[in-house]
Amino acid sequence: MMDDDIQEGGDPAEAFDRLRAVIEGQDRELALLRRAVEGLAAERAHIDIPDYSAQSARSCDFGHVEEQRLNMAIYQARSCPPIS
Repeated sequence: MMDDDIQEGGDPAEAFDRLRAVIEGQDRELALLRRAVEGLAAERAHIDIPDYSAQSARSCDFGHVEEQRLNMAIYQARSCPPIS
């Protein structure tokens, strides 16, 4: 676009006015993006993350119990005489 103006010998003042309008439009877009990002950051700051430590502890306890049951089953299976 600007190369065409140079080649056609357009008025430099008009070219600068168009350039200024483009830059102002970009400034408005940048301001909108900045506000959107700030809003997302503010929303994220207010997210409450639940505390799952109690559920994790119960899961670990359950896993330990299941491990004990499995070990007992293996022990019992090994102590049985082989099937012929």
